Amino acid sequence: LDYDWKDQVIVWSDTYSESINWIKMDQNDQGMLIKGIQSECLAVDWVGRNLYWAEGAAGRILAASLSSTWHEIEERVVVIDTAIDQPCSLVLQPLSGLMYWSEIGSQPHIERAGMDGTNRKVIIKQGLGWPTSLTLDLLDWKLFWADGKLHCIGVSNLDGTEMKVFQLAYTRRPFGLAIFEDDVYWSDVELRSIQKADKRLGKNRTVLLKHGQPYSLKVMHEVLQPTTVNPCEQMGCSHFCLLGPGLKGSCHCGSELLLADDGLTCLKSDEPSILMISPTVLTQASCVSLNGGPKTKEMVQGLNVLLWMDRNVE
Repeated sequence: LDYDWKDQVIVWSDTYSESINWIKMDQNDQGMLIKGIQSECLAVDWVGRNLYWAEGAAGRILAASLSSTWHEIEERVVVIDTAIDQPCSLVLQPLSGLMYWSEIGSQPHIERAGMDGTNRKVIIKQGLGWPTSLTLDLLDWKLFWADGKLHCIGVSNLDGTEMKVFQLAYTRRPFGLAIFEDDVYWSDVELRSIQKADKRLGKNRTVLLKHGQPYSLKVMHEVLQPTTVNPCEQMGCSHFCLLGPGLKGSCHCGSELLLADDGLTCLKSDEPSILMISPTVLTQASCVSLNGGPKTKEMVQGLNVLLWMDRNVE
């Protein structure tokens, strides 16, 4: 669940229909944005005008460009698809070109990278059970998360240091999480409630709502999506422009396309290529240089043809 204040649109993922949908805040228009995906978390890049989402089962993070008409999106770009195990929460910091996500696989941890997939770093790998619903507090420069397994809310600096947890009374399974001003808000899927408390000490707990089955949670306000110059507007990328560390833009291409010499244009190469396989990654490498060296593309997911070799068949 997320929103775009500029276009006054709310976006959410629906695991049942395997789609990402949107609706105008005035409820006068709505539609489907992306179909045929299994995603439980997404995030809007309100600066670079992109939508990001994570696919837990596939183990990857993708992005697609948003248009002013909010029509259905066909093209998408894989941002990260290696060494990622069941991502379940994603949050963006477009003003710095950074993104944070949590993984709940064999070794739960929280990781940070540029929104273009560069400069990856695990920032928290201890004291986590099932970290979900990452959220940023840019007033105090903190990272918050809910932990349904340990029944607590965690907080740290944006680099993962000075981590601490709030063991909140009357909270069994926190799920959704949001920060606004001096308070932390969360949903409890077992108590079926939305509560809030002081974000620094965890005191003054208040039950705001006890009805239905609340899951994801967002506080909507224009101050939470401040405007700034979008570097992608000056890039001239033919397909995708993603923000990176330091709020710098770079051009990227979707599947079956390679970036040309100019660093802006995506071309479909009809030249021969080499397929290389490792224990976890299938990689396609062009035999012809488009930019001073071989072009490679990791193809972990989305294969239409399955290739294999059987040593026992003569």
